[in-house]
Amino acid sequence: MAAGAAASTYSLGIGLAIVALIFVVSSSYAQTIKAYPAGGGSYIVAKENLVTSAGLVSGAALQGHETALCLLALWFTAWVNLCGVKESGTGFASGCTALTGIEAVSNGVQAFKPPESEHAIKTMKWGRSLLFVLFTGITVLAYGFQLLTREGETLLSQLAR
Repeated sequence: MAAGAAASTYSLGIGLAIVALIFVVSSSYAQTIKAYPAGGGSYIVAKENLVTSAGLVSGAALQGHETALCLLALWFTAWVNLCGVKESGTGFASGCTALTGIEAVSNGVQAFKPPESEHAIKTMKWGRSLLFVLFTGITVLAYGFQLLTREGETLLSQLAR
């Protein structure tokens, strides 16, 4: 919060970097959909394009340790929040959610109507475009109105008010 006012001048540059990251990730997943029309999660792609051990590392979450890994992640998040890094954690969580939604399309190609890969890529492009418009709009408006995060009120609430 203390760095919020000083760091707000960087919000447009950081926002552009995030938009570029979303574009690169979604383009990469669109290529994955074309190459693996039956579904291409990180395990399959890493195993076939790198080495088997890389696929095993990327698929490690699928090996029965989900509960322990989740508890470790929750403990780490709680510890970081207690240290006063709440605001940066919330920006990180939002970004992870957006990227997870992009990956979900790549992993669920079989759920689309034929031709599955074409419909999945179209969905990926629509999702990327909507994410771009919403994220860019919020960033530009927050920058223009010089809004900062506040305890008890989200940035979207401030924009709506």
